[in-house]
Amino acid sequence: EPGAPPQPHQGRIPRRLRPSRPPRPSSLFRPQDCPICLEGIASAAEAYRNANCEHVYHRACFTQHVETRVCDGMVAALTCPLCPRAITAEEVEELVDEETWQKYQRFRRDLDIAMDEGRRHCPTPGCSGVILRPGKRCQQVKAWSAYVVMGALL
Repeated sequence: EPGAPPQPHQGRIPRRLRPSRPPRPSSLFRPQDCPICLEGIASAAEAYRNANCEHVYHRACFTQHVETRVCDGMVAALTCPLCPRAITAEEVEELVDEETWQKYQRFRRDLDIAMDEGRRHCPTPGCSGVILRPGKRCQQVKAWSAYVVMGALL
């Protein structure tokens, strides 16, 4: 009715629902326990959050998890410790040192070659070349006519 006092919530946002100011990133961090070491994560600076699954760990614990998997050659099954979400190459590169990153790239390359019927490792000892398809050969190979892998003719 005209002249009547406005009813609460009519045409305006109640004060308790209005944000006082935008939250700062540091205020978005909730202290919690790391699922790897079970110790508390005290600050956002020591936390690592997976991009897709949102699980949070100590950065050092998650880095150790990734380094261990890479050093064991388990790059095909490199996942979050709590769920099946794959850890991306970008995440690996961000977390590990240069030596571990190089190992990751070698293992990943070897896995990709093993999964591709059109590529093989060069059989020349010490050569890291790849034969791209039948009929092609690595420049290091002097004379051979078929794929030879681990002593087997393919």
